[in-house]
Amino acid sequence: MRERKPLEVPLLDPAGAAIGVATFSEGDGGVMLSLQVEGLEPGEHAWHLHAMGMCDSSGLEPFSTAGPHWNPTAKMHGGPNDEQHHAGDFGNLTASEDGLAAAEITTSDFTLDDGPTSVNDEDGTAIIVHEGMDDLVSQPAGNSGARYACGVVAEPVMMPVAAGPPTPEASVAGSLLTPEQMPFSEDLLGQLQAPDGFEIAVFAQGLSNPRMMAVGPNGTVYVTQTAANTVSALRDPDSDGVADTPEVVASNL
Repeated sequence: MRERKPLEVPLLDPAGAAIGVATFSEGDGGVMLSLQVEGLEPGEHAWHLHAMGMCDSSGLEPFSTAGPHWNPTAKMHGGPNDEQHHAGDFGNLTASEDGLAAAEITTSDFTLDDGPTSVNDEDGTAIIVHEGMDDLVSQPAGNSGARYACGVVAEPVMMPVAAGPPTPEASVAGSLLTPEQMPFSEDLLGQLQAPDGFEIAVFAQGLSNPRMMAVGPNGTVYVTQTAANTVSALRDPDSDGVADTPEVVASNL
């Protein structure tokens, strides 16, 4: 394999401040990833690749747009040396008393080039450092806590809104839609129960409060915000209003 130029990925905190960098280099031995980050609480912190190349921190849970763990080989979560682990399961890094952390790992679990385990898939990928420690056992994400820092490794391939009903990825990442908050019909974990014509999908299932997402026939994107018992209706700000609102029912997600 030819050597390629290292990929440097800035790491941002929820306020948008640059707090570190992740550097990816690929050669015959695989991908070497080195990471430096500051401002952490002393101790162990999880770091992973996530399934969507978006680092929007404006929601109730910062960086939830990065989605669940990236898992192109459909394996269970685990430590990087376990037989069962996601391609982006890197284990834990250690922050010193002054909040600085640095880590390196070399892996053949993914590639920066083309292929079934390329980080450059159509959804893109992001790297996340968590506030908590990965226990390397709990499914699907190691009970790693909130997302502290995020960096876009590869941006998603997005469909322009003008070409048809927006996808959730395009709507959120492109900031083309604006949120309206509507109350849950049940004070429980939510699942969108949609009228005919809606498309339903699980979103960010690796979070402590999983979401459901629906795209309506009018192009409106509905996302459950279970931690706050609301549904976000993401719509074109030039539209006349939100129609065909799906109801929310109890779920065992």
